[in-house]
Amino acid sequence: MKVKIHYTIGDYQDYYILAGETVADTREQNEKEMKKRGKEPLFINGYRVTDKETLEIVIEVLVNQIGSLIINKINEMGAEAVGVWSKKKSPVKARKYVFKGQGKSKEHDLGYVGELTEIECKTFNKLCESGKIPIVPPIAEGTNKENFNVNADNVASFIARFLKAEKLVFISNTHGILTDPSNPDSLASTLHEDEVNKLIERNIISGGMLPKAQACVSALTAGVRKAHIIDGKIPHSLLLEIFTDKGIGTQIIV
Repeated sequence: MKVKIHYTIGDYQDYYILAGETVADTREQNEKEMKKRGKEPLFINGYRVTDKETLEIVIEVLVNQIGSLIINKINEMGAEAVGVWSKKKSPVKARKYVFKGQGKSKEHDLGYVGELTEIECKTFNKLCESGKIPIVPPIAEGTNKENFNVNADNVASFIARFLKAEKLVFISNTHGILTDPSNPDSLASTLHEDEVNKLIERNIISGGMLPKAQACVSALTAGVRKAHIIDGKIPHSLLLEIFTDKGIGTQIIV
């Protein structure tokens, strides 16, 4: 997903001193790196089966490649971004997740896939109060100091909830939520939480948009005031969404 996220964040930093975290999600790059190393990605119900080698590939891509690039680009624009993960410690906590199939389906061991449990708020508050932007890979720490691959949308939602954020913004490669997936002109500028739930129930929101929409609803339920899904390919998309009446993506409110 080629989104110039550093320009978007850099724009906003110029206008406001903000407490912001950036969570990187790079599924395409992960799969490309896996195939380069002779491994075929395996998914069960949307979850990546993550053995030890796959976890190392995910960490290499998320932290050393994409994370470093985002940090460098944001810093080049005059803001100050900081990575908040190391193999020995992560402010994002999780436990092992076991997928339970429906009906006659058995439980599936997904390997090093985690279910979020906690966010270490102190780390984020300290950085944000000093004007720094934490860059967070979706890699969580378990109780035995092991690493888990976790869903990036859920990480962003969890951070927003734990830090009692005013807004949660997903910068994606799509314009936002369409009320008719076959009609690109059906972009919803504003949706209420219950409307999003109805679109999910009717399978109108599906695919890659589904976890983002669910993460938005989860954040709103926990007290976040607004959530947004915007297209990072549009120049100055964050400014246009936040500071214009109509915006350019979808805002979700209670």
